[in-house]
Amino acid sequence: MKIVKDQPARQYELTYLIASDLTETEISKLQQTVQDLVKKHQGKIIETEDWGKKTLAYKLKKAGKIFTTAVYTHLVIELPPGQAQELEKQLHLTDQIIRHLLITKESK
Repeated sequence: MKIVKDQPARQYELTYLIASDLTETEISKLQQTVQDLVKKHQGKIIETEDWGKKTLAYKLKKAGKIFTTAVYTHLVIELPPGQAQELEKQLHLTDQIIRHLLITKESK
């Protein structure tokens, strides 16, 4: 029988790209949805940065659409062990999020 000790939450950096053809209201609603997903997985948001609309280096295809621009959003979040994979699954299933990247934040 293994005894599992409480492991401290880890900090992650989450950057995701939203389809730029959405309205400002839809973009803010989707950003709120991502924040709610983080909280659903017992996480907390430490920092939020909106990088705005940018032209992509190459065309991306998702859900039958081709994208050349996207709205970038960057979050610094804290999640308990094991919840990062679950969060990534949920982000992958969201059609308006073109791409996302979740990495462990480097400690200073």
